[in-house]
Amino acid sequence: MIESIQYISNKSKELLRLQIEAFRNIDQKSGIIVGIASLFLPLFIASGVN
Repeated sequence: MIESIQYISNKSKELLRLQIEAFRNIDQKSGIIVGIASLFLPLFIASGVN
């Protein structure tokens, strides 16, 4: 009984760790996309004004 509780606890910690890691990767990718867009957006706007 205790072994099954420990097994469930370890699996839950591992799943939570994987979910946090996935969230951080997605957050980092979205930050890169926003950074690139903020660099090039003024160029597109300026070229459209002329």
